[in-house]
Amino acid sequence: MKLIARLTDVEVQKVKKDQEVTFSVEAYPGIIYNGKVTAIIIKADLSKRYDAEIEVVNHTDQLIKPGMFGTVTFSCDAGEQALVIPRKAIAGSIKNAEIFRVKGDSVKLQKIAVAPFDDKYVVVSEGLKAGDIIVTSGQISLVNGSKIKLNN
Repeated sequence: MKLIARLTDVEVQKVKKDQEVTFSVEAYPGIIYNGKVTAIIIKADLSKRYDAEIEVVNHTDQLIKPGMFGTVTFSCDAGEQALVIPRKAIAGSIKNAEIFRVKGDSVKLQKIAVAPFDDKYVVVSEGLKAGDIIVTSGQISLVNGSKIKLNN
């Protein structure tokens, strides 16, 4: 049995062939299955996701069947860090991402480079550093240089 994990461009960079994974399926809550990555498709589909094929070690009493959905856990290097911000902080599109960064009592519109992390977050690769304060709501009312008051 093979399972297909659909990965973002950030996630696929961290996955390697023959990597061991664990996963669960919605049909059998609490049951953990083991598997191994057997192939990574290097061409993204229309939703910009990459397929990773995983060979499954199926349980005899809780068989995984075609069409079942689940969650795969890939182990990563613990030392690797990334700057992650809420997707809603982006003014405009992810392709031309901009955020409002707080400078004193005003904001500065700043270009950043991001990649999708999941449905709610993006990984920032350029233009922002840890500790920077950004606006996460109300951007529609802002322009570069707008005066603001922080609400914590």
